Amino acid sequence: MPANATDLPIVSANTSAWNQAVSAIKTGGKTNFRVASSDDAEAMLQQAKPGIELKPTYTGCPYKKGYEHHPNEAGTVNAPQNNLPHIKWKDWGAGKKAGGAGHIFYGDQND
Repeated sequence: MPANATDLPIVSANTSAWNQAVSAIKTGGKTNFRVASSDDAEAMLQQAKPGIELKPTYTGCPYKKGYEHHPNEAGTVNAPQNNLPHIKWKDWGAGKKAGGAGHIFYGDQND
């Protein structure tokens, strides 16, 4: 991943870059993409992982498959590179070989 989420290119729907991002998320592994809006982030994730469930943010409750909406975390010690609001997703339901995790960043630093 680039030094900051704002360094990622914005991926637009109905483009080859979008299709590649969806494919990468489906395949698993670690992925990070950036889109224009939270609606686009939701659409990308649902296209790649149909039916993945929204989980409460920062509860610490363990789960194998789901996603959370996180705010800009630039002011944190843990993830200052996550300087845009984002979806943080994971899918370890099929095990480590087929699983994955990542972020879909959206908006701008003022969101």
